[in-house]
Amino acid sequence: MSMFHVGQRVKCINARQINARNFPDGITEDLIYHIRGFGVCTDGSTGVYLEEVFRSDGWGTIEPPFFAWRFQPVKDTSIEIFRSLLSPIPEEVA
Repeated sequence: MSMFHVGQRVKCINARQINARNFPDGITEDLIYHIRGFGVCTDGSTGVYLEEVFRSDGWGTIEPPFFAWRFQPVKDTSIEIFRSLLSPIPEEVA
């Protein structure tokens, strides 16, 4: 089971160039991307395709996926939890 889903926001945690053919990965560490699909990497592991990046295998025949371990899910935080801390505490009616 994958910890990712299509449309999910993910943060790149490893942008080091790792492909064997040395074509540019086109990703930047600490930037946020959106998952558009899944594929199988050369080692058989799960790979992800990103909305913001389309890369070629060098011949334009296939688009290799990025290794999923190079990304982590972005935890969305709502500001509402902080607003609730600013709300006045209601007085108890005795």
